Order: sequence, then structure tokens, then C-alpha cells
Amino acid sequence: MQGGTFEYHKKLTQMASNNTSFKAGQSGNPAGGSKTRRIKKKLESLIEKALPRIEEELESASPDDRRSFFLDLAKITLPNKTQRV
Repeated sequence: MQGGTFEYHKKLTQMASNNTSFKAGQSGNPAGGSKTRRIKKKLESLIEKALPRIEEELESASPDDRRSFFLDLAKITLPNKTQRV
């Protein structure tokens, strides 16, 4: 490789890394956790507040409706194998 070509490549590499690197003290996600995680926490909070009403509804629900409720709830509250927490 010729000296000029190497210097040109080195300069391009430095420019690219300066434009894409994180600044000292900054994370790559300044907004915090993922949107999915925030939505999940809000949903859990809503369920917690509505728990007395949910319990009342479940007592009067049919066995099939209860089973459907818990299966649907598990889908949105339990992590699946491909989802990171």
C-alpha cells in the first residue's frame, strides 16, 4: 500500500468513528430502556390497580373465559424465549 493511500484510509476511518462513536458519559440509548419495557411496566401497573375488579369478574366468568384470560395475560406479561428483558 502506498503511504498516501494508507493516510487517506486512516483519515476516513477516524472521521467515521468520530461521527458514530458515543461521547464520553453518554449511552447509546439516552431515552432509557426500550419502549416495549416501558409499555410492559405501565400495563403491569394498570393490572395491579385493577386487580380487585379483575378478581370479581373472574369469579363470575366461565371456566373457558378464565382460561382465555390467563393465557392472554401470560402472553403480554411473561417474556418469551426470543424477547430480552
